[in-house]
Amino acid sequence: MVDGGSMKVYNKTIITLIGAFLVMLLMVTASLNHILIDNYRQIEEQEMTDNVKRIERAIYSEISYLDTMVYDWAAWDDTYFFIKDRDAEYISSNLGDDTFSTLDVNFIFFFDASGNLVFSKFYDLEEEEATEPPLSLVNMFHPGSSLLEHSDTRSSISGLVMSSESPVIIASRPVIKSNKHGPIRGTLVM
Repeated sequence: MVDGGSMKVYNKTIITLIGAFLVMLLMVTASLNHILIDNYRQIEEQEMTDNVKRIERAIYSEISYLDTMVYDWAAWDDTYFFIKDRDAEYISSNLGDDTFSTLDVNFIFFFDASGNLVFSKFYDLEEEEATEPPLSLVNMFHPGSSLLEHSDTRSSISGLVMSSESPVIIASRPVIKSNKHGPIRGTLVM
């Protein structure tokens, strides 16, 4: 038979053990929660960093593609002579709507050596129709604009610029002969 005094000790011991167990369980849970949250946060930060790097690479790839394409068009005798004689045949043969769809570009601007606009066309790829270019885009290109300044035949200006509507990937190259020599006749921008 257990007397009342030993029952009190037994109950106190059980309560103390349960309390200690609960405190340890809370400490382990808090530690695990802290560790898991930190690990999850680190994983999220790494994923975000990786995603930003992928986006940067994709943008740089688009810029590089566009710059290469503009160079191909700008270092072409047909373009070189178009800047001087403004031949309508060049426009009808090379600058139809299908060209913009095929090249996946929204606009093309041809400037003479003084920075004066020779020809421009804007094509809405989503609506699949030629349209007027946004004024903020047109205003980026004026005589004296750094986008039209090419000091030598290998000069290239390309990147991401902000118009008032949205970011725009552009590439600008000097118009030269197919043999890659000058003199520079103007500038081509896409």
